[in-house]
Amino acid sequence: MTNKNDNQAFLDSPEYLKLQEQLALYEDLRKNGVPESSALTRSAFSDGSMERAAANDYQRLCPVDPDNPNYQPGAVTGAGMHELPEFPFPVLPQDSDTTTEILRKQLVQLASENNWHDFDRLDGTPVHGNINSDEVSNNTPWTIRGTAASRADRAQEGSFGVDDACLQREDDWQLFDASFRYVSANLARLVLIGGPALVSGLIFLLSKLIELILTGGDAKFEIIEPITSAVPPVRVHDAQDLLFYPYDTDSNGQRIDDPQYPKPTWHEEWESDDVIADLQLAAQTPVFNYFKPFTQYQDNFPITNGMFRRIAGFENDDLDDAMSEGRLFITDFHEFNDEVLAQFQPGRSHLDVPASGGRLYASIALFAVPLGSDKLKIIAIQPTQRPPEHDFEWFWWYTFGIGNNANPASKIITPADNEWTWKMAKNTFTTMYSMSNVVDHLSTHVFLYPVATGFYRNIPEMHPLSALILPHLTSLAFNNFTGIFFEVGTRLEDENGDLIYGDPLNGLLTGAVNLISGFSSKSFLDSTVRRSQHYHFVEHGQPLDRAEHPEFNAIGDFPQHDDNTEIWGAIRRWVKGYIRLYYKDNADVRDDYELQAFLTDVAGAGVNGFPHSVSTRRELINTVTHLIYWMSVNHALGNFSAFQPLGALGYYSSLPLDPNQSRSKHDWLGACPRLNVGMALFEFTRLFVDLPTPWHRSLGKYPQGNFMHDPRVYTHLHEFENKIKEIDDGLREKNSNRRWAYDLRYPSTMTVSPWN
Repeated sequence: MTNKNDNQAFLDSPEYLKLQEQLALYEDLRKNGVPESSALTRSAFSDGSMERAAANDYQRLCPVDPDNPNYQPGAVTGAGMHELPEFPFPVLPQDSDTTTEILRKQLVQLASENNWHDFDRLDGTPVHGNINSDEVSNNTPWTIRGTAASRADRAQEGSFGVDDACLQREDDWQLFDASFRYVSANLARLVLIGGPALVSGLIFLLSKLIELILTGGDAKFEIIEPITSAVPPVRVHDAQDLLFYPYDTDSNGQRIDDPQYPKPTWHEEWESDDVIADLQLAAQTPVFNYFKPFTQYQDNFPITNGMFRRIAGFENDDLDDAMSEGRLFITDFHEFNDEVLAQFQPGRSHLDVPASGGRLYASIALFAVPLGSDKLKIIAIQPTQRPPEHDFEWFWWYTFGIGNNANPASKIITPADNEWTWKMAKNTFTTMYSMSNVVDHLSTHVFLYPVATGFYRNIPEMHPLSALILPHLTSLAFNNFTGIFFEVGTRLEDENGDLIYGDPLNGLLTGAVNLISGFSSKSFLDSTVRRSQHYHFVEHGQPLDRAEHPEFNAIGDFPQHDDNTEIWGAIRRWVKGYIRLYYKDNADVRDDYELQAFLTDVAGAGVNGFPHSVSTRRELINTVTHLIYWMSVNHALGNFSAFQPLGALGYYSSLPLDPNQSRSKHDWLGACPRLNVGMALFEFTRLFVDLPTPWHRSLGKYPQGNFMHDPRVYTHLHEFENKIKEIDDGLREKNSNRRWAYDLRYPSTMTVSPWN
């Protein structure tokens, strides 16, 4: 932490005043509708007399090219948009005439040569071996079909009131916008924290961004490193210093939050212990099976009845009774233990050590439902997987600190202990919780990778499944490549213009994690691949039926599961109606050799639980339903609590926590991210796991013209669209009666494919 008095004097320096002037002009231009990238360059080159130029909201959101009056902007959130001819009328391969059969076989042969499962680039799982293939290129953007005239005449895909071709602002700069709006609003306060180094860093960052803009560079591929390098790694003075949500003020000085940067619904109550309990039931990850009933004591988690009865609401309860009555639950991150400790092992290399200076703990948390209640409460947290073996060992740990020890011990901390000790214990748990969410998000991408590859290899466009499934595969292969193999700071294309597979430890996502979390890129990838191998295509590709899981009966509202059942049913009815248009009986399914080849291909590539074949229409309907559910619902339910004081991705203290000793606010702030990491982490959430604008390429939406080759489909599609809207409205009504809304189950914010 820098000297606050020295920093106060710096507020009168020419460097500070110049930066203040530039940021003020940027804000003035932005508020008057000038696109952010233009506002930045104009403010940077201003001599103080720059006049602002307004643009109406339509121009700001959908810029018009003055040299081309027919210009239609592409969507810039997620992938772009392009136009392809409409699909041919679907025919099963066994029903094709001789000429069409020959053509189909030629197309499949060519596709299989251009798309393959590559088992060598990423240890433990296959990836798409040729990101330059036509199949990937044609299915990376949002792909509308036919011509404008034919779509106007025949297309009936619903828009839900949102035009997917014209929605967001200039996204590359928009990703930086939050940080600069935060800096504009809090410049003096930040200088008091970071001093001259902060101003120098911001000037450097401005110059870097302007260089990218003027040279046509793609800013989002440099988003994390410039922030972590330019902004000093100083400790913050208060939790408010880590809240980067941008806002404007109205004429009365009242704060107006930007809806494009949504806060957690529990934002105002983030310090409440109930938030931690709620996050177990309103999980931010598709298969949150870390949370389980606590049915027997664990040697490595020595909770006692005395600890239990010190908790408010449990004074007259009994731990054994609570266990036998099914009122105890545990979230145990033991499966991450090897990965979180990799940076401290004797044989570690530089690849095992994150650049952020942070760490993670494979923590354990106990939860309970009080007598006469159905509300979950947090009871205790143990930061590591190992309690001390005896008092002398703990005296040693507490005296000398956890440091870089390979297997640290820790004690159980409860809400009845010192306030700041408990807050620090909560952070050991919530940081691991948040990292598990990021791991699970990428692991769904990795798990589904071979599905897209296998589909491209085996299913030609005239197959009935093409129009139904291709929109659900949009951007999957390219986004996986970008996150893992798109290496920042290297040449992106070879001499032929083909994209180069870079170092998977330095991809856009994997490299960012190394800079802003307690995981190295290697630990992150190791845990991601391991987690992807845990998934089962069928078991985890459908909702959990509470009626079949009485072990959760003590819990009343369980949003992750209770809000999910209708969506599955709606998808299945849509798929059933579609499949029955083209498969008249079970024999049609068995005889569809392209379908069977696709299934065999994907199952052979190692997608756990994916069927090697199907023999009935029912089996096919279920398989396609599971596929769509994975690509939309399960993928979209990958977020994390992007709230720095609570849900950062790293913990920055090695101070042991003792229930009989006190820690301070200063100690707790030391466990929070440094300013540069916190700012970069906020941008990371916006780039990788933020919720999209409602009804933008969401579940229930298909590109315009997608089904106009067969108007029979529209009857079933409209039924599906109406049901999805009904479910969305119902969940919003349900959430209005909750303390904190669970917004991750809204179909309107579930992407139709892994495009984000």
